[in-house]
This record gives sequence, structure tokens and C-alpha cells, in this order.
Amino acid sequence: MKKRFLLFITLCLALSQSLTAQEVKKYEFGASAAYGIGLGEETLNSYKLDLSAGYKIDEHFSAGVGLGYRYAGQPLLPSNIENVYIWGKNYQSFRAFFYGRYNFLSGKKWTPFVSMQLGYAFFKNSTISYHIDPFALFPEGRMMYGEEDVDLSEYEYLKNLDNTLVIKNRIFGSLDLGMSRKIGRHGGALSFGVFLDVQPARFEYNKTSHEKVYFSIGPKLGYTF
Repeated sequence: MKKRFLLFITLCLALSQSLTAQEVKKYEFGASAAYGIGLGEETLNSYKLDLSAGYKIDEHFSAGVGLGYRYAGQPLLPSNIENVYIWGKNYQSFRAFFYGRYNFLSGKKWTPFVSMQLGYAFFKNSTISYHIDPFALFPEGRMMYGEEDVDLSEYEYLKNLDNTLVIKNRIFGSLDLGMSRKIGRHGGALSFGVFLDVQPARFEYNKTSHEKVYFSIGPKLGYTF
């Protein structure tokens, strides 16, 4: 009787471990890094890092949530001051998103995939800087000769202007296309591909505002386990 009981306990433990292992495999965790090259007239290059956690619905499709960080370049903003350019300082955003991923092949070492993100970007406020148009200072091209005797007195007021740049939070979207390769025996996979990022932004500064949709494309490297 005692031996049967011990055998029953052993079988229950083994079955429990097997079910637990199978359940764990239904979940996936990922990390990725990417570099985006700005597209269009007003371009912004950017770097981004993402962490995600998801559920494998079947052998092809998975979905989940994630958190990300994006560091973008300096936007040139429309100026409401004659002969003065306004540049925004490099700005940052923290992102929360939902994602869905589809693997075209199952049970293969290599598989192409497509992935989409839709989320919300929380921007960190930044600052702006004012730059005088050199053609206004050197209308006849004297700048070419290195002359420095330029009267800047009429632009002294720029030092007293507010340089706060408020960036409003906005929804964003991203599309990834790439290849994934399984590594090791524990379900890990290395992925590499190309992404397209769409990020609207609204800038408020110096009693004016500017709304723009920025597009960027670039390489992306990730690991899922």
C-alpha cells in the first residue's frame, strides 16, 4: 500500500512538472533594440528599446503588451520670429503598447514573421534654442570672409525668451518585418528585420504650437524566450 501511494505521488509530481513546462511554453518574453532613420522633409533619427511579455495563442500567432523607450533627434520647428530658426533639443518618450506577431512557419528553425505595435507615447518635456538666420546677418555673403563685426543688438531679446518645449503625449504605431531563428533547446529565438515607425507629436513653445507626424525606418534586432 505504501509503495502504491509513493508511486502515485511520484506520478502526480511528474505530471504536474510536465503540465507546468507546457504552460510556461505558452508565454514569451522579448527584448529588442532598433535605430530609425527619419523620412520626409522634417526628419528625426531615433533609437528605441522595447521589452515585451506575451501569450502564444497557437504555433503561429502571439500577442501581448510591452514597454519601450525612444530617444529622438532635434526637430526643426516653425518659427514665429523673423530671421530666427527654432530648434528643439533631443527629446525622449516612454511607450506602453500592445503587440501582435505572426510567424509564417511553425516547427522550423528559420521563420519569417510580421509584427505590429499600437500604443501610447509619454513624452518628456524638453527645451528649444534660437538661431539667427546667417543670411540675415550676412546678406551679401560676407560670412565667407570670416568677418565678425556684426551688430547683434537687435537680437539681444532672444536671451530673455522662454525656451520651454512642451510635447503632448500621442498614440503611435509600428510595423516589423523580419526573420527569426531558434536558438538552443529552450525555445529562445533571435530575430532581425526592418521596422517602420509612425509617431505623431505636438510641440508647444513660445506661445505657438506645431503638430507633425514623423516616419522612421531602420534595422531592428531582438531576442524572444
